[in-house]
Amino acid sequence: MMLRHAVLIAALAAGCASTHAADILHARYDAASDQIVAEIAYRGTNADHDFTIQWDRCQPGDPARLAGRLVDAQGRDVARQDYRITERIALDDMPCRPAIVTLRLGRTAHTDVFVPRHIELLGGAPSRPYEAIGEIEARGSPGEHRRYVHQELRNKARALGADAVIEIVERSEMERVPGREGSEDLLGNAYPGVVHRALPGSLPAYGFDVQSGGRYYELRGLAVRYTDEESS
Repeated sequence: MMLRHAVLIAALAAGCASTHAADILHARYDAASDQIVAEIAYRGTNADHDFTIQWDRCQPGDPARLAGRLVDAQGRDVARQDYRITERIALDDMPCRPAIVTLRLGRTAHTDVFVPRHIELLGGAPSRPYEAIGEIEARGSPGEHRRYVHQELRNKARALGADAVIEIVERSEMERVPGREGSEDLLGNAYPGVVHRALPGSLPAYGFDVQSGGRYYELRGLAVRYTDEESS
């Protein structure tokens, strides 16, 4: 009898060890990237778990409610060590906005995140009736990707209560940040100007080379609000 109990306890322990456990620690909407950023803790054998989202149907409301189930590609992994990752969830195929998104993971883990409405960026006037709110612009930093400047333009339009930005003009230029002034060399001779490297990876003759920069993007457009009943 004691042997049977020992075998049963060992089997239960093995079953628990193979059970994959995961939890959503925190989730938020990131306006800079137009993504949901979720902190996920799980037990497994490696730190390479990848979570994707499966959207449910939108439920009517003001705002609408929408469930999104997080699916672990390694859901059958053995629960041996604790891991914590940051998952960025793209919203390109989100079926409705604005909405309160209920993220679900497993049977019990869930949290709510509010996702604001999507702002359209249009090169010309839309087919729907609209009213102009005002001109807005966004300028990125040197080397910053264009999509972040697009999102900044959307955020400014959203703050004004707009539904779209039209007649967008885009401009981009290269911008260089000057290097540091040269310092004296070993003989005490000071280099009079800005120091640059002659070849990548080479040492400058005098001073230091801190030249940096890159292409920056600038967007300008007209924020508008739709005036028909479909406006969200």
